Amino acid sequence: MRYVTLPGIKSTFVILLIMNIGHILDAGFELQYLLGNGLTVDWSQTIDIFVLKYGISMGNYSLATAAGIFKTIVSVVLVFVANYIAKRLGEERLV
Repeated sequence: MRYVTLPGIKSTFVILLIMNIGHILDAGFELQYLLGNGLTVDWSQTIDIFVLKYGISMGNYSLATAAGIFKTIVSVVLVFVANYIAKRLGEERLV
């Protein structure tokens, strides 16, 4: 297994890692939003709930947009870093 199977699926593993690393900041908005209550809101707030709370509820669209753009930029940077690491390892890459 160590000498045949794992080297054979290494390129597939690297491609899947690159494609999924951009979703690392997604924490499942629906579950957190539906199960959140007044007692846990201070400790369970994610970026998505923060954007919803400040953008729609409070009308502070600029702060909510900045938080959403920050999340997007961090995700894109993580994808490019994973792609660069794959390039350095000599594996297949997406870009």
